[in-house]
Amino acid sequence: MGKKYKDREKHFRQSDPRGSKTDSTRWRSWWVVAVGFIAVGVVVIAVKFAANSGSTRHLPSTVNNVTIPSAEPSSGDTAWDSSWPSLPGSGQPARPIEVVRAAYAYAARRGDVLQYMPCYCGCERQGHRSNRDCFVKNMTTAGKPQWDPMGFT
Repeated sequence: MGKKYKDREKHFRQSDPRGSKTDSTRWRSWWVVAVGFIAVGVVVIAVKFAANSGSTRHLPSTVNNVTIPSAEPSSGDTAWDSSWPSLPGSGQPARPIEVVRAAYAYAARRGDVLQYMPCYCGCERQGHRSNRDCFVKNMTTAGKPQWDPMGFT
């Protein structure tokens, strides 16, 4: 190398505003700054999420003139018909008897819905194909349900 190049290198080393830091030290400094920005961002997002989680948001019941059905079944779906046979279970049910009757009534009236709901109690070994089968064994020709005792418990 020539003397001219060595003089330039010496001049730039002396006038370097960053001092005598090496490249690895400079990168470490930027890394700390980047991690700091990320940490501040996470804290800001967490605070905003915590502030919004306490508020209740009410969604409209219609979207583009389409009515969204409520999650609650209508009272007609769960009303007990006095012409139906009595419930098959004996003893005390797991829920209040009104709730058990409503479940059986819903299964009798809305088997079209319950047929798509699988049951996870192991009753498929007894021939059940869906949650409906846990409540209704069969329907008579007159339209009266024959109850399955599985739903009582």
